[in-house]
Amino acid sequence: MDAIGTLHGGRAFPVVQRQAVVPGWSPDGTMLVFATLAAYNFNLYTVAVDPAAGTAGTPVPFVVDAPHSQYEPSWSPDGTRIAFERTTSSSTSAIFTRDVSTGVEVQMPAPFAGVMMVPSWSPDSTQIAFLASGTAGSVICLVNADGTNLRVLPSYPKSGGVAWPTWSPDGKSIALQVVVPTGKKTFQNAICRQDLATGAFTVLTPLTLSAAHPNWAP
Repeated sequence: MDAIGTLHGGRAFPVVQRQAVVPGWSPDGTMLVFATLAAYNFNLYTVAVDPAAGTAGTPVPFVVDAPHSQYEPSWSPDGTRIAFERTTSSSTSAIFTRDVSTGVEVQMPAPFAGVMMVPSWSPDSTQIAFLASGTAGSVICLVNADGTNLRVLPSYPKSGGVAWPTWSPDGKSIALQVVVPTGKKTFQNAICRQDLATGAFTVLTPLTLSAAHPNWAP
């Protein structure tokens, strides 16, 4: 895993030597949270990073909870909590938040039994968007960060599925990957914007291009 000091002309330097995936920055840019595999389970660690100096500290355990795996960590914009996916059985998972200072955890409710994943914080750290996937398909959910007021967002008409919700910097919409119908039996992966007030979708990428995993500029 590498950290880049600047987008153009920046340098890469090693942060973690062993297997580490899905890193996420703290809001102040001084820490990374990441998942690492050990004994068949993923656990979460944090590490101090100084991009200007090109140095990194020693990784510190954040969530180590065998036999469960922790994955897809996402630091809240106010820096107080980290949201992540935790396996709850061989076929289900849930979204949790963990307070960085106290270690207190809150489990987010789910709309149905299945896999809950890829949490994304609202800019004011009061809500979380996440993907819920089950036997009936996949939907995007919103929930208050304290675990209250779960909502399922409207789905794209005749969509083949959704993935990777990510909150816009102004908090008014999310970008997400949608399997958009292009014919009676044909589909294409596209990046869409969904307005959170109206539920309306705007397709952002040409349907001649297979697009995935959106990410907003600040």
